[in-house]
Amino acid sequence: MELLLMPKNSGIIDNIPLVQWPLFLLASKIFLAKDTAIEGKEPRLSQEELWDRILRDDYMKYAVQECYYTLKLVLTPVLDTEGKKWVERIYDEIQRSIANRSILVDIELNKLPLRIQKVTALLGILVT
Repeated sequence: MELLLMPKNSGIIDNIPLVQWPLFLLASKIFLAKDTAIEGKEPRLSQEELWDRILRDDYMKYAVQECYYTLKLVLTPVLDTEGKKWVERIYDEIQRSIANRSILVDIELNKLPLRIQKVTALLGILVT
């Protein structure tokens, strides 16, 4: 039942610059985006071509954007000063790579499944 609810855009989530969608629409899309990113590494797509592939599915685009913004907002308040700096540094590097159109070079997309697994485990710990 909770998966069907429209998220309330209140509290910490107000800082997300996009509309949040019900989880049942986006739950599988982040994994499809991950697969698209990993596949895009092989034939050597450009950053724009990879993003165009993700944009073809509106819900996949929403899932990527929401995951990107929400993860930072969830982690930052629970980390100490050094942890917050670490998260800020990662997000700064990602933004710099996007601006330089070098995200496919700078970020090892083949390690994306492992990173998703670790973030999922971390969030599981935070929930308990």
